Amino acid sequence: MKHTAMAAEPATSSALLEELRRADFPKKDISIAEAQFGFRYVAEYLGELPENGKVLEVGCGSGILMGLLKEQYPTLNVEGVEPLGDGFAVLGSINRYIRNQGIEIQKIGYEQIETQNRYDVIYCINVFEHLNDWRDFLHFVENHLTPTGVCLILCPNYGFPYESHFKIPVIVNKPITASVFRKTIDRHEERKESHGLWRSLNFVKLRQVRQALARTSLRLTVRHRIIEDMIARTGNDAEFRKRQKVIGTLGRVAYKAGITKLFRYPLFQNVMPYMQLELRPDTTRQTTSGT
Repeated sequence: MKHTAMAAEPATSSALLEELRRADFPKKDISIAEAQFGFRYVAEYLGELPENGKVLEVGCGSGILMGLLKEQYPTLNVEGVEPLGDGFAVLGSINRYIRNQGIEIQKIGYEQIETQNRYDVIYCINVFEHLNDWRDFLHFVENHLTPTGVCLILCPNYGFPYESHFKIPVIVNKPITASVFRKTIDRHEERKESHGLWRSLNFVKLRQVRQALARTSLRLTVRHRIIEDMIARTGNDAEFRKRQKVIGTLGRVAYKAGITKLFRYPLFQNVMPYMQLELRPDTTRQTTSGT
C-alpha cells in the first residue's frame, strides 16, 4: 500500500458538512473540526484500496469522520464501532444522526466485534488513549489486518508530561496528577458535559507501545512529522487553537528553535507530545510471547 509523506487535504466540499453546519447539535463545531483533522490522515491510505476494500474505525465518536469517508470513497466498505463510553455520551445525538444517514456504526467496543473479517485499514483517531486495554487492542489489530493492511493511530503521548484534554501538567503519574488537580478535573468535566473523561484516560506512552509491539508480529513506524502538523494546526484551525493556546505557543517556539527536528530520532520520539503510529504485519519477524 502506497504511503505519501504529506497528509491529504481536508474535505472541503461535503454535503454532509453543509447539513451539519445548519443543524443544532451539542459539540457540533469541535466534532466537525476533529473529523476534518482525522480525514487528512486516514484518506491518504484509502485512495490506493481496491473497490470493496474493508475499512474499520475504532471509536467513531460523533461518526462524522466515517460519514466523510463514505461520501468521498463510496465504493469502500467502511464500518465502525463506538460504545459512547465515559466522557462521550454528549456526542450521542450527532452519532444517531450519522447512523440515520445509512452509516454503519455499531454501538459496541472493538472487543465485541464477532466477525473474523480482516481489514485493509484500521484506524483510531484520538481514541487509543481512552481504551481500557490498549495492549489488547494491538493484538486485535494483529489478528484483523490483511497481510498488506495498515493500522493508523493518532493520539497523545503521555511520555510528554502534559494532559491535553484537561490542559494540565502530569505530576509523576495519573493518580498523583488527579490528587493535585482534582478540582480542575471536576470543573472541566462539569463545564464540558464530559463526566468520566478523566477516568477513561490510560496515560499510554510511546515507549510502552514499542515494548508491547516487540511481543507481536506488527512493525511500527512513527511519523514524527505529526508534531509540525499539529503546530501548523494551531494556526489554521480556530477550534483547536482555542482549546490548545498554551501548547500551541510552546510548539511554535520549539519549531523556530529547531527542537522539533530532534523527533526524527527514536529516543526523542518517546517524549513527543503527540504521536502518529503506523502498524503493519511483519511476516519476517518472530512473535515472542511473555508471561
